[in-house]
Amino acid sequence: MIRKLRWRFIFSTMLSLLLVMVVLLTAINGLAYWQNINKIDGLIDLIASHEGQLPADLDAATDKVREDLKLSEETPYETRYFTVYLDEGDRVLGVNLSHIAGTSGDRAKVLAYTALTSDRPRGSLDHYRYRVMPKDEGKLLIFLDMQNEHNLRQEFIRNSLLVAIIAFFATFILVILFSKRAVQPLIDNHLLQRRFISDAGHELKTPLSVISANVDIIELTEGKSEWTESIHRQVDRMNGLVSELLKLATMEERAALRRDFIDQDLSAITEEIAASFQPVATHDQKKLALDIQPGIQVLGDGQSLANLVSVLVDNALKYSPQETTVTIELKNAGRQGKRLAVSNTCQACPDVNELNRLFERFYRADPSRSRQSGGFGIGLSMAKAIVQAHRGQVTTQLKDQVITFTVTLP
Repeated sequence: MIRKLRWRFIFSTMLSLLLVMVVLLTAINGLAYWQNINKIDGLIDLIASHEGQLPADLDAATDKVREDLKLSEETPYETRYFTVYLDEGDRVLGVNLSHIAGTSGDRAKVLAYTALTSDRPRGSLDHYRYRVMPKDEGKLLIFLDMQNEHNLRQEFIRNSLLVAIIAFFATFILVILFSKRAVQPLIDNHLLQRRFISDAGHELKTPLSVISANVDIIELTEGKSEWTESIHRQVDRMNGLVSELLKLATMEERAALRRDFIDQDLSAITEEIAASFQPVATHDQKKLALDIQPGIQVLGDGQSLANLVSVLVDNALKYSPQETTVTIELKNAGRQGKRLAVSNTCQACPDVNELNRLFERFYRADPSRSRQSGGFGIGLSMAKAIVQAHRGQVTTQLKDQVITFTVTLP
């Protein structure tokens, strides 16, 4: 449990960090892309406002088009663009390639017609950003080369990803190193709680034994009465509760004893436990239906597995009405593991949202019914502890007034 708690802390921390990094990288690269496109569109608008030519006086021209467009004296030498003039019938009247060297006239015409077919005034083609500007006698298409910006953006993305990956794994190592210290208060609290249950259980046994012995003496000297019988019943109930608490504490420690696990015949264990409950079922006018695949082997503790099956069957018999059938199934589910399922009709079915709470200590979906059946509310907690000690899973499902507890073991 301690190891699982530690790795759960590490997983939660790293997942949170990963989400933050994804959001930050997306925001930073998205903002950089938007700023780059915004600047390029500003340059294209500037060229469009001067009949397809980048003006010589950039400062004066920029104030009229875009106040936020920051240009320098090197901008005319760094900006590579070409223009295509079309008449009203979309025939090419001329191509100006004086400001670019890497594009031919034919290539410029192909790009111009491709831009026209998109029916958008702005867009991107290949590594060019373009604008279609209507004129009185046709159209002016301006194409600005974004190859340098594209290369810089790709390099920025690669570098930011590399830094993020290095930071992620560096943080992962640090979280592993400091995770034990971070969860240590929870570990100490859990160990103290388990120790308290064990110590309190053992300490309670002595006064209960004394009370029981004193009542026996009173009965020998003064005879039995309804009061002494009531004391005996309450002492027996307290002894049962103490025993169950000690069993639960023991089951939670089983995870540290996995090295002592050996192969167990779960089929034989299940059949034996089911046979022991047959008289109880008959007395309560109920039936046990068995569907047990023979020869199913699991690695575990035999007594713990017997307690697991006993808890599930006892729970099903206690909380099912008369004249109903409790079904016990055990199958080999292949890669999914060995599956044990115990089903019974509900007399007072819990709410679907409360199914997972059935495994909490002292939780009772129907407190009045639990008192009548004599339960303490920790049987299913013990079953869950046993399953977890055997690296398995236990789930519950409610359908058509039938509740099913399913245990999956490796």
